[in-house]
Amino acid sequence: MAKAGVSFEVRGYEKLGREIIKLEKQIRNPEKAYRESKMIMLQDVDRHFISQSGPQGKWEALKPWTLRKRRGGGAKILQDTGRLKGSITGIYDRWGVVVGTNINYALQHQFGDTSKHIPRREFLYLNESAQQRILDRFIIQLRG
Repeated sequence: MAKAGVSFEVRGYEKLGREIIKLEKQIRNPEKAYRESKMIMLQDVDRHFISQSGPQGKWEALKPWTLRKRRGGGAKILQDTGRLKGSITGIYDRWGVVVGTNINYALQHQFGDTSKHIPRREFLYLNESAQQRILDRFIIQLRG
């Protein structure tokens, strides 16, 4: 994955991270659980684009001037050309998983940019259901 852009790991999800570390130590090869976790993470991020929402609810609506200049012609937030959504990818190995993008402007949308009047529209995060499904992958692997 290129260095520019946004990525997230289990960072910010301390409880989930602690649980995975405990389980990981008991699993001979956690790579399968990480592979399945990557898929869960990608599906969860895709749902955020579909629902146009972040952890605090719906993303702020597009401004009228933004709608007028849309190349793709639609009103879907963060999906004018599909480049950002299509850039989300993941990698995994036996030590972990990373999901992210190498699109430079992703940071502006993930965290907002007041200097450019871009509101915060978080798309890279894990909802509670995804966190539980990831934990379940490790539990299933342990019982294996």
